[in-house]
Amino acid sequence: NCDVMIAEACVKGIEGVDYKKALQLMLHAANTEPDKPRLYGRGGISYYNAMGYIPYSVERSGSRQVEYAYCDYAIAKVAEQLGQHEIATEYFERSSRWMNLWNSTAEHDGFSGFVWPKDENGEWLGDYNPLKLSVWNGVFYEGSSWQYSLYVPHDVAKLIEMCGGKERFVER
Repeated sequence: NCDVMIAEACVKGIEGVDYKKALQLMLHAANTEPDKPRLYGRGGISYYNAMGYIPYSVERSGSRQVEYAYCDYAIAKVAEQLGQHEIATEYFERSSRWMNLWNSTAEHDGFSGFVWPKDENGEWLGDYNPLKLSVWNGVFYEGSSWQYSLYVPHDVAKLIEMCGGKERFVER
């Protein structure tokens, strides 16, 4: 997720980086399915762009969904810094796509609302354990839905709201 590091450097005004070129490369990655998705790029990006989410038939769909949303936020911040307002607006909107895999009816251990596997038809995977750990071929990479459901560093206020408010979020 180098987009995040580039955005951090850009907003801090770190010199020595061609941010215009970096933005173009970031946009390319955000819109082009890589030929080797296990090695580089945004695997599953064609689904993310066409459907707004990555179905669970694509490995690491859940972790990719929240990571791509954060990377889109990073692209928006770089574009904003460069005065590319149309791009910034588009990618700020895309950064909310983490919610497209948010299943507000999913419950576990007294809490509701989790990043949840969804198929190509928009149907939630019914029998899924949000504590299930997976690695390369699973829905989440080296983590679980419980962990990734709290990974929205660019929109914490909305995450708190989706979790039922501040008090409920703190309990969670």
